[in-house]
Amino acid sequence: MKNRHSIWLAILLSLLLPLFTGVVGAYAAKVTTGTLSGLVTNAVTAVPIVSATVKATNAATGAVTSTTSSSTGSYKLTLAPATYSVVFSATSYQTTTKTGVSILAGSTTTLNIALQPALQTLNHASRISTYAGPATCLVCHKTSISGTDLLTDVFNSAHFQMRSANSLIDMPGAGSHGMINRACGLPGSNMLADNYAGFSVAADGTKAVDGCGKCHIAYRPPLRYPTAADARDDIDCLVCHAEAYAAEWDLPATIAAFGANTEPHVRTVTTLADGTYTWSQDRSLKTAQSVGNPTSAKYCLRCHFDNMGGHKRATPYDVATDVHAAKTMPCTQCHVPTQHKTPRGNFVTDMMTNEQTTADISCERCHGVTPHNANNAADLNKHNANVTCEACHIPSMDVPDNTAIKSWAPYTMDPRTGSWTNTLPTLSGSFYAPYAQNYAVGTMPSIRWFDGQASMLAQPSGSYSTRASSGGCAKLFAFKPFVNGMLFDAGWLPGPSSDPAFDMVNGTWHFSMKAYYENNWPKFLAMGFVDAKYATAAAYWSARPDMAQMLNNFPMMLYMDRNTYVAEAGRVIGTPQPGPQSAATFPGITKALNIGMGRIGIDMGYFPATSDPETVGVNLWSGSFFGMWVPINMDPTSPFMGELNSFITMSHGIRGAATLGTTTAFCYSCHYTSTEYAAQTPLAKRLNFTLLGWPNIDANPLVDPMYDRTITLPVPAIDRIVFSYVQGKSSQSLKISTYVVDSVTRLPMPSVTVSGTLTGPAGQVGLPYSANVVSDSAGVALITFTQKTLLPGVYTFKVNSMTYNGVTTPSGITCSYTRL
Repeated sequence: MKNRHSIWLAILLSLLLPLFTGVVGAYAAKVTTGTLSGLVTNAVTAVPIVSATVKATNAATGAVTSTTSSSTGSYKLTLAPATYSVVFSATSYQTTTKTGVSILAGSTTTLNIALQPALQTLNHASRISTYAGPATCLVCHKTSISGTDLLTDVFNSAHFQMRSANSLIDMPGAGSHGMINRACGLPGSNMLADNYAGFSVAADGTKAVDGCGKCHIAYRPPLRYPTAADARDDIDCLVCHAEAYAAEWDLPATIAAFGANTEPHVRTVTTLADGTYTWSQDRSLKTAQSVGNPTSAKYCLRCHFDNMGGHKRATPYDVATDVHAAKTMPCTQCHVPTQHKTPRGNFVTDMMTNEQTTADISCERCHGVTPHNANNAADLNKHNANVTCEACHIPSMDVPDNTAIKSWAPYTMDPRTGSWTNTLPTLSGSFYAPYAQNYAVGTMPSIRWFDGQASMLAQPSGSYSTRASSGGCAKLFAFKPFVNGMLFDAGWLPGPSSDPAFDMVNGTWHFSMKAYYENNWPKFLAMGFVDAKYATAAAYWSARPDMAQMLNNFPMMLYMDRNTYVAEAGRVIGTPQPGPQSAATFPGITKALNIGMGRIGIDMGYFPATSDPETVGVNLWSGSFFGMWVPINMDPTSPFMGELNSFITMSHGIRGAATLGTTTAFCYSCHYTSTEYAAQTPLAKRLNFTLLGWPNIDANPLVDPMYDRTITLPVPAIDRIVFSYVQGKSSQSLKISTYVVDSVTRLPMPSVTVSGTLTGPAGQVGLPYSANVVSDSAGVALITFTQKTLLPGVYTFKVNSMTYNGVTTPSGITCSYTRL
């Protein structure tokens, strides 16, 4: 039986074996290939790329197999087992090659590829092959669009000079000012005080670079260049005009767009041939070739993003916090430059430089006088009479590190009480930082009246009595309050108020700002820091006794070298007590002051240029310093008298309906609801209408103009005045368009007689010119002044009055135009 079973098993196996062998053989014949698959996407956006070519080359045989990606970006290749080189390519993308790709029989190899967009062509790549600074630019760009000499235009601009005259900011002696000589509380000093460029060396040897020259457009401060020709080769055209500049070349997005910049391009502090510290410039060829695109916001934000720290204007111009930035609007769409002069607008409290005073930077220029057209449009448009767009549309300050309080002194005195606050500098890493407090993200701005004029300490002028709806210029604006503790000369203490017999106007208190101006008046006159019409300090005090009194009450401000401060401010001897300090207690801060004051003395010509600033600086102040909170409101007519704040103009961080909503909910952050008003219980609101001057008209003790109001006949107001110059065949004309609106609704107001006077350069035929013109259906009163020749100079039109229905509204609004 066993043999019979064995025989049958053998017969069965002999029959089945060929079948198994055939199946296995057939399977083995099929598994002679492998699979390569994956996705092809855009490296920047991650979007699938359709119709990308995928080409695989067998490294051993050279055989090529290719396919294209599908609508989902996927691809699949069947390949013989081998090692491959795979090339991925697509129109408008950079080609990518992957080598050493292994394919195994019966296996799938996944290879996903993200292709970089094709390198963009640099605008000037075909125009220049070398770059030698401004000399290269001036070969083609000799003149501005206006036909004037471009180099001269740049030299005379605020971006080069870092200052200008400005009649709206009440600086002592008037004159021309800016960051070149004004001390800002955020950086703590000014450019003249040895702060153009330099190194800080910490106690542990760590080095850092700092200085105003990083944003100034030349290798040296502007005072070092007597003429435009002297400055030509040192000017940095590219920092404002290049698509990619300095460290921007190291960003992955820049490299992907234009490729790597292999030339030196990162900026740092270096030395000139004479040993002077300066900021290097990115003069690489690739940077120069990137010039030519329309000026975008990023060009401006290289310098204007956070103002040397602390976010001066609270919320920067950023897509996340400003509706205009989100629409990629360039800065120059509102700040339209002419002859390299960029208008900043006339309603700014804290920035002296203003080189285009007739340019219209208002919201109304684009949005009109009735910008609202949706829910509650009529009521909202009435706000335009006295409320700026910014007051509502900048509802909050939305950036971290937004400085509210800063002091550069170890102890800071409150001038109202004489009390001292401990404001010692703190060690941050290897360097010392001044005392600072920041606003919480979301803090609401303060609202104040502002008529365009401000004190030298950024305190806005204007009040309810000078509001626009009553014929004045003041409206409610959004401001960032800022309190600053600067360094002052303690030789001023205890101040002139300690001497009842002291003559505040005709006397000069020791180590006061009045003494500072008197001692340096001839130098200031030569440098343009005071107006040439005041040949002596006495002439100015005679014209402005109020300023003489104020400056006696203001201690002499001390200017420090920032690099020394951040390295040595924390050096302390003994156990200092609150009050004035000196080298005996804070030798590091004293050293910084000696260097800063010494550098100013050298630049003003008191000492030879080769003098050591620290050595000569000790001769320019008492040697004892103190900190004091500034500024204090000293206006006895103001309801805010005694308030300790400057008010920084806010113009960015504009929000729309997505933030403010489309209902009345946001309105009640300022106003009372009808229920709240009826309850007659005071509540904390964004605005205090009582302090802002609104009268209480009804019997309700609460003051809110939404309820406290009377209905009157329309009162005309001037919305804006626009000059235009017309060149005729045999004459020249100025056309002056005065836009008249209802002071409440801000709607155009026809049939208003505008009476005004045009004045201008001495010797101009036909001036002064008086006009009485009736506004048309669009509310425009057009005045035309025509002569054979219009002399160059400043022409000013003053509206004397507006008459409507027999009622005359006085006015004093003026607007000027400069004929070049």
